[in-house]
Amino acid sequence: MNKTFQFLLSGIVLAALAIVASSDLDVDISDCGCTSVGLQVKNNGNIAPCDVEVVYQKHCVCTYYTLPDGITKVETDSSTIFTFHRDRSFEMQLETCDHAGGGPCDFQQVTLYAQ
Repeated sequence: MNKTFQFLLSGIVLAALAIVASSDLDVDISDCGCTSVGLQVKNNGNIAPCDVEVVYQKHCVCTYYTLPDGITKVETDSSTIFTFHRDRSFEMQLETCDHAGGGPCDFQQVTLYAQ
């Protein structure tokens, strides 16, 4: 084998080992400033038009979603209110923003929808 191929192969093996090692990290809850998303969903699954309220600890939770057409949102101090103007659905992921040991202290996923 030539030196370049050996170098590339070594790099791939080391990268694979790093990925496997990092995926096995346990979250130490004592390192978490915010241990729970605190998720509550109100009015999910109602007939559109309707409001679906997602309550969570906004001061320490990061949210991830793509808002489809036909849905608007309003932010409050403690929640996000989604107004479904017609039947739609989308996934919302919530996780604590403070990471302990390389991962979130809490993670929740919810499907929000109106019929």
